[in-house]
Amino acid sequence: QEAQKLAVGTLWHLSMVDFNKGKMVEAGVIPALVTVLDSEADEAREHAVAVISTLTRSHGANKKTVAQAGGIKPLIQLLTDPSIKTQKHAACALWSLSDGKDGIYDKQMVEEGLVPPLIGMLLQNEPTTVGFAAACLSCCCADPTARKGIVEAGGVSPLLGLLHQPNTWLSDQAKTMLKLLNIPFTEPDRVSPRSIISPRTQRSGYSPPLSATKTLPI
Repeated sequence: QEAQKLAVGTLWHLSMVDFNKGKMVEAGVIPALVTVLDSEADEAREHAVAVISTLTRSHGANKKTVAQAGGIKPLIQLLTDPSIKTQKHAACALWSLSDGKDGIYDKQMVEEGLVPPLIGMLLQNEPTTVGFAAACLSCCCADPTARKGIVEAGGVSPLLGLLHQPNTWLSDQAKTMLKLLNIPFTEPDRVSPRSIISPRTQRSGYSPPLSATKTLPI
């Protein structure tokens, strides 16, 4: 487990350089990382999902590789991981799989139980995690099964709560989803304009997971 933790942590640091990402994928890093997602070592899981998150945001073909390697189910399971950072990276990776023209895994993700843990994340007091959860749910709302699942999982109340968030991006996402769910709501009053913070801008401020900089050799 110690070797696994250090190896995956090193890959996390290497993935911070764009040139390395392609080399890592060519070397077969994604299937190897998927096998670590259910590791008993907390840091190994966090490092692995952080690298997968980085790779799926950088290249559409990597999404297919994650899905083919069986990564969807363990990523969903990590949404309830004890570590809030692991949850955040898992939500980001799943958002990547559901976002854009390459996001063709919505239906499979919903069938694997994606919706309930995402609804739970909307109730957390961690803005970045909530942002990724909302972004993923918003993408999945295109699927009728997902819309039904959001209602059945008690998602209407958290979405109504997000309407009054000072973060206008989150509020707008909530409005979009409530409209798709055919849920009536009252537009919130805006006292003053706020900058829009989306998961894309939030993600740029990520720091290495856990104590990676302390535990990895320099």
